[in-house]
Amino acid sequence: VPVLGFAFLLAGITEFLIQKKQKNIVIAIASIVLIFYSFKTYTQTKIWQNDELLSGHALKKYPKSMLANSNYADALAKIQDFDNALKYYNKSIQIFPYYSDAFNNRGVLYGNLKNYHLALKDFDKAIQLADKNVVALANRGFNYYYVDNYNLAQKDFLHALKLEKNNIKALLGLASIYTKQKNFDKANSYIQKVFKISPNNAEAFNSLGVLYLENNQSEKALQNFNKSIKIDPKIASNFRYRGEIKGRFMNDYSGSKQDLLKAIEIDNYDYIAYNNLGIINMMMNDFDDAEKNFLKSYEIKPDYCEAIINICLFYIKQNNIDKAQKYIDEVYKNNCNINIINNLLNN
Repeated sequence: VPVLGFAFLLAGITEFLIQKKQKNIVIAIASIVLIFYSFKTYTQTKIWQNDELLSGHALKKYPKSMLANSNYADALAKIQDFDNALKYYNKSIQIFPYYSDAFNNRGVLYGNLKNYHLALKDFDKAIQLADKNVVALANRGFNYYYVDNYNLAQKDFLHALKLEKNNIKALLGLASIYTKQKNFDKANSYIQKVFKISPNNAEAFNSLGVLYLENNQSEKALQNFNKSIKIDPKIASNFRYRGEIKGRFMNDYSGSKQDLLKAIEIDNYDYIAYNNLGIINMMMNDFDDAEKNFLKSYEIKPDYCEAIINICLFYIKQNNIDKAQKYIDEVYKNNCNINIINNLLNN
């Protein structure tokens, strides 16, 4: 019975019993109703405890709903259950293949998995379905940035800002491009725009830290990564960069290892953190873990040249030329810098 109809029915019965002076029955009915709704409230509160339970409850009621499947996928992605999240994004898109946000969100998932090719395809589709989807534009811009296509990345960020002038992600995207191109003043101008919009923005402090690190100002970089961590301790790259600083500039290998492990705990697909951790393992003479972490980096991103080269160097130093040969082939295949390998072999 719908709640409103039930309430009217209950009110009518109560009024009738009061008129008949049956107060004991009224009290008994009221007690039963109170217990019933207390139980319902308790069970619903358990469901509302987190997004996964809430969206999962909705999905059980509406298994063929595009939105229910998409929302459940969002909740699973938040807890990094990417395999199941992908399954429900696929189902959502299969039910209704015209929802821009579903393609955008699946694109974000592919980006988290470092599968930038599939991510870009989904962002393309999201923008095709809704050409003013600013979120998808900014996301596509960053994925172009990750594959070193800075021209297309810049185009997307500028388009996003044209639609939404204070879009923080697009502003930081432009800052990232200019930092990579060593145009630090231009990069900083975009970061400062973000601080005017959001003075305690953790991502902006992260971007400023990267700027200082690229400009060989490790102390200032460290200060900004620490600020970012204090505001938001769930940004993996803060710990990765801080671990890099501790290892490269401070010879604090133990501290570096701790930070890199934290980065991986937050983002289990951070292939750069795995590679850097392998380097620290080598410095600490922990060769078994070094091999494991170099291979994990390569597994996540098979075209990541630094990991490929480090695996080659590792096996060559171990005098295991047979194992090294496989990865030497990968060096050529991915146009990595073969000179490092040749120099080591010649020596």
